[in-house]
Amino acid sequence: RFGGDPCSAWYLTDGGHFENAAAYALLRERCRLIVLAACGADPLYRFEDLENLVRKARVDLGAEIQFLKPACADPPAPFGGVGSLSDLASPHSDACLALAEIRYAGGDTGHLVLVKPNMSSGLPVDLLNFKASNPTFPQQTTADQSYDEAQWESHFVLGREIGQWLTTELLQGLADDQHPPFVPDDGRPLKGTADSAAKDGHAA
Repeated sequence: RFGGDPCSAWYLTDGGHFENAAAYALLRERCRLIVLAACGADPLYRFEDLENLVRKARVDLGAEIQFLKPACADPPAPFGGVGSLSDLASPHSDACLALAEIRYAGGDTGHLVLVKPNMSSGLPVDLLNFKASNPTFPQQTTADQSYDEAQWESHFVLGREIGQWLTTELLQGLADDQHPPFVPDDGRPLKGTADSAAKDGHAA
């Protein structure tokens, strides 16, 4: 929703085929903090929608998006759910958020928080069992427009679990630039000791 005049918060739900992540318009407005829920089907975690956004931001807007990762393997609260992009794709990590610095043309900066639906330890047993029966969950194709009760509830519960990491403290810390040290994301996983059974789809 865009009110026309500048305001403190905007909400955008779909970027269409031009830019599916729906963050392009927010980058064009030079937002200081963008929370991006990347929910397009991506079963192999190739981040193609993100790739498209980064390229268009650079070419069209002169904005560079540099992904980061925590400097330590166990970042303190409330940044415990933040990892590298490789962590989001790994079945051995609990990370469900990634962080990027935005450098706009002219010198302004901002942050982008990427929310990527994935499985982690500590999830409810019904969610783990649904994953075991539906291996592509939570990256199922949106061509399926008729979710049954189990599918809908599983997506809802996973979103609620991941959403608990998006605390006011985390977002305010990024907005105020008060956060633990981050380093450029070099493509290597940050964490590798978490329970792998959850993302592999095996219930305990």
